[in-house]
Amino acid sequence: MKLLIHTVFIILLLSACSIQKSNKDTKKHFVLAKIDSVSIAQIKQGENRLKGKSIFAYYKTERAEAFDEFYIWSEKMFGRCCTEADLSYAELLEFDISTNNSNSNPLYPDSNLSDNQYSTTYVLKQGVAIYIKLNKKDESSKYFTGFSVDEVLKENDTLMKPFRLSLVNGYTKSKTLFEQNGRAKTLKVFLNNKYTGTVRLQDIPLVQYFELDILFKRDDTIKLVPLDYYKGTKYDNFCISEIQSSLGYIAHPSINKKYKVQELWKKSQKTK
Repeated sequence: MKLLIHTVFIILLLSACSIQKSNKDTKKHFVLAKIDSVSIAQIKQGENRLKGKSIFAYYKTERAEAFDEFYIWSEKMFGRCCTEADLSYAELLEFDISTNNSNSNPLYPDSNLSDNQYSTTYVLKQGVAIYIKLNKKDESSKYFTGFSVDEVLKENDTLMKPFRLSLVNGYTKSKTLFEQNGRAKTLKVFLNNKYTGTVRLQDIPLVQYFELDILFKRDDTIKLVPLDYYKGTKYDNFCISEIQSSLGYIAHPSINKKYKVQELWKKSQKTK
C-alpha cells in the first residue's frame, strides 16, 4: 500500500512539473503588441492642420489629396517614396504577403493587406492563414544594383533577428467602420510551419508592432493564424487593414554592412 501511494505521489509530482514547464514555455512565447510610435509619427509629420485630430483623420487624407499619392506615408511601413543617394540595400527589400483565402468579395481581397493604403482592408474568416516571406520577384534590387534578390542575398544571411512586424488592426477607413467590424485579437506565429509564439494584438486603430525571438532568413516563411477576435458592434467578421511591407527599418544590421547599393551596381556593370 505504501509503495502504491509513493508511486502515485511521484506521478502527480512529475505531472505538476510538466504542467509548470508547459506554462513557462507558453509565457515565454506569448508577447503583447506595442504601439509603433515611429510609424505613427511619420504618418503625422507635416500635417499641422490635422493636429489634435484622431488617427482616422490622417488616414482619410491619404487619398483626399489627389495631387500627392504619398500624402500619408510611413517609411517604416512602406519604405521611402522617393529614392536618394544614400539608399541602403535593406530598403530595397520587401515582404510578399498572401493568404490561403483571398475572399470572393472584390472590395476586400487579401491584396489589401499590402497595398500601402490605410483606408482599405482585408476581411478575415475563421481558418485563414497569412503568409509572409521575402519578395524575390520585386524589381527594386535589379534596378538599383543590377542583381536580383537571390543573386545578392545568401541562403544563410540573417535578414531579421528578432522578427519584428508592424500592422494596422481593424477596418480603419473611419471610426464607425472600425467599431462596426471586428478586429484580430490573438495570432499564432509559425516559422516554416513550426510554432514559435503567440501574439496578442491591441484593440486600437493605431499602427502597432510585435517582436518574437525568431531568426528569419532569405527562404523562410512566417505564417500568422488568427485564433480569435474583438467583436464589432454590427458585423460578424474581423479585419486587418495593413501589414508592413518594407524591411528597411527592421532588417538585421548585417545586411547593410555586407551589401552596399553603389558597390553592387559597379560590380554588375563590370560583369556585363
